[in-house]
Amino acid sequence: MLNQEDQLVASNEVLRKGLHLVVAALPLMMLEIGRLLSLAILVPVTLLAVTADIIRSRSSRFESLIQKVFGMMMRRDEQAGEGHLIVNGATWVLLSLTLLTVVFDLETAGPSFMMFMVADAAAAIAGRTLGKHQWPWSRRTLEGSLAFVVSALGIGLLFAGISGWSMLAASLVGMIAESLPGPLNDNIRVPFLMALAMYIASMIV
Repeated sequence: MLNQEDQLVASNEVLRKGLHLVVAALPLMMLEIGRLLSLAILVPVTLLAVTADIIRSRSSRFESLIQKVFGMMMRRDEQAGEGHLIVNGATWVLLSLTLLTVVFDLETAGPSFMMFMVADAAAAIAGRTLGKHQWPWSRRTLEGSLAFVVSALGIGLLFAGISGWSMLAASLVGMIAESLPGPLNDNIRVPFLMALAMYIASMIV
């Protein structure tokens, strides 16, 4: 039975992942408007988010304002202290989508990002509610990882241009990368590796 504090953290995490699901729909719009216009929107918005993180690390008043507006969706380790730069999850997500769009074509960047965002949310919720078996190398759970693969494959089916092997490669690589404590934030590392796996698999197949 979760105590009151754990219940609050869990509900905030569900809210946070719900926002992730909304952001996951962005690639559908990007596929409609094209790569150049997508970057014309993404780059300034991402720079704005990075700038906001820098400002809140230098201004306690600005950090207090951010906490009042977005605090319910921010984790404790995302709270900035003066002189201590913390990049929050939303900024990492924007950086991730921008990086994917710069490096890969939209037919790879869009599906891999959407697959990750939905799968990450599913893994977090399943891990918190059903997770009982942790991986030896991290706090991630087998149940959460299974939810990651299943939901990633489900989203991949929405994109007719992706081969089954590419979807499977991206889903499995994403599951492994998400379960491992790795370099960089997982919002950057995991979708990039998924896109890379999808690209390589499509070249082979």
